[in-house]
Amino acid sequence: ETKFYINNAHDANLIFDGDWAGKYATIHALEVKNDLYITCNDTESCSDLSVYCPLTNKCNLNCNGTKACWNSNIYLRTASMNDLILNCDYLDGNDTSSCTGLTIHCLNEGSNQLWYDHIDNLWRCFDKDSKCCPDSFKQKSNEIICENDANCIIDCDKDDHNCHWG
Repeated sequence: ETKFYINNAHDANLIFDGDWAGKYATIHALEVKNDLYITCNDTESCSDLSVYCPLTNKCNLNCNGTKACWNSNIYLRTASMNDLILNCDYLDGNDTSSCTGLTIHCLNEGSNQLWYDHIDNLWRCFDKDSKCCPDSFKQKSNEIICENDANCIIDCDKDDHNCHWG
């Protein structure tokens, strides 16, 4: 378990190349004066990672591999999601596990874990109404409205037997 303490740096750029390169690492970057950039390029390269983001600047995490950021924890000083830039777009065939189990922790706003929506092919927060969830990860709410005494039909993907609604 490696611990990184980044003190008084203007910018910080950490790149984890190789399977399990940063597994179980802890990054303390509260005092980074500008932005923090973390890139995780391979299988579980940043799994079980803990990141304490800069107090006043951007925290960028790119998860570019199978389970690259699996079960990682991101700690933000505020619930301002403008301070977090999270890239979980890595796809390898049907594998969408780059951010599985990743949890965002916001001071005074609780925590939120990510899950992959296989119908919309997007990452989502479990608690979609939480302030501790980036807007791009929030599931849009939809209502199903039926006329009085009318039948409502929900069409699901018949091959995968998947249905979901907000």
